[in-house]
Amino acid sequence: MSPSIPWGDEELSFELPKRWNFLGYVKPSEAKPATSVEDELKSALRSPIGSPPLEHLCEEKRKIAVVVDDISRPTPARLFMNTLLDTIVDCGVSKDVITLVTGTGTHRAMTHEEMEEKVGKEVVQKFRWINHDCKDRNSLVSLGKTKRGTPVQINRHVVEADLVVLVGTIEPHPHAGFGGGFKNIVPGVASDKTIGYNHLLSATKRNYSMVGWEPERNPMRLDAEEAGRMLKGQTFMVNTVLTPDLKISKIFAGDPVKAHRAGLSYSKSIYGVEIERQADVVISSSHPMDHDLRQGVKAVANTFAAAKEGGIVIAAMRCKGGAGDMEVPKISIPESEKAIRLLEKALIPVVRYLPFGIPVEERFYMYTALRTVLRNRVIIYAPEIPLEVRKRLSYFFSTQDFQQTIQETSKRVPEADVLIFPEGGITYPIINSG
Repeated sequence: MSPSIPWGDEELSFELPKRWNFLGYVKPSEAKPATSVEDELKSALRSPIGSPPLEHLCEEKRKIAVVVDDISRPTPARLFMNTLLDTIVDCGVSKDVITLVTGTGTHRAMTHEEMEEKVGKEVVQKFRWINHDCKDRNSLVSLGKTKRGTPVQINRHVVEADLVVLVGTIEPHPHAGFGGGFKNIVPGVASDKTIGYNHLLSATKRNYSMVGWEPERNPMRLDAEEAGRMLKGQTFMVNTVLTPDLKISKIFAGDPVKAHRAGLSYSKSIYGVEIERQADVVISSSHPMDHDLRQGVKAVANTFAAAKEGGIVIAAMRCKGGAGDMEVPKISIPESEKAIRLLEKALIPVVRYLPFGIPVEERFYMYTALRTVLRNRVIIYAPEIPLEVRKRLSYFFSTQDFQQTIQETSKRVPEADVLIFPEGGITYPIINSG
């Protein structure tokens, strides 16, 4: 059999070994794009979920912050941001009191050109915008701690705003369950310390992979929402749900929790796909999250649960921008089974408390990577990733020839059930327990 998976704008074709049993493609459901993005936005703003209309919230506001996710996220804000901001201005608000804040989290600052690409050139010309910096202590305000112990430090422009508008997308996320909602606050405009503590809530054997989880089961999501509720200003969400080819299908507006739950349900109906049983081998493409390594790893993080424990995950990661700004810590995995099991028991204390020189965010990444490797053999095909970065990813097996990777894997697993995720960057499995 000669299947293929998306590879950027092209297709990556390969041959499956004769003794491999192809169970099928795991694809997201079809979703119709909105006929008119402007009409879709106006409809969502007319009937917000769990919140007064935006024009009511804008009354007598002295400062408004609009937090938009950064260039690594797929939200096509340029298609509706001008209409959204005009709606605010038409309520009698001066454009001078509106500040756009990039929700970069721990990512690098966006360039002027990237901001134009994200929100549109006209918006950048008309409105003030700033990059969030998670390490700039002077630009952060402490709001206390959540009940889970996360110190909440948020961008000053957001804290001092009378109204905060959150612009993002509700898509599957390996740890937060889904993107969107108050995720624009934590991690979007939080300090690196806040982000690290919030992310470490995933550093348990039960919680390290929570893609597609309902928020009520997800401590990382609930912690972020508690932190978002600590803002003194009013908050309002404008989130898209995209089609599998990243066109706007629907827009959900209103309360950042209640409206998010409605959008999450719709997103889940597209991207959560039931499978009858787990496979010995999972082949996953990062498409359409092909921006860089940070997004590309979703090809593994979203889909590995479709493989049996001890099974193999082969991830084709396009990574047009290479490694991007992702810091990859060097981790050594012992070869002996006994040493691996000792490492597994030591994972949580090592990640939470040691080594002291490694930032909390990187320790979280270390934990997730190690936990994944302990469950599955992971093979990455990502030729755009620089050699020095691939060496740091040595705990994943890196290859330069995709077909050869398939053949070498077949020597290790001569007979195998196989599932293929053509859009592994946005698709996650729901295992049929019946």
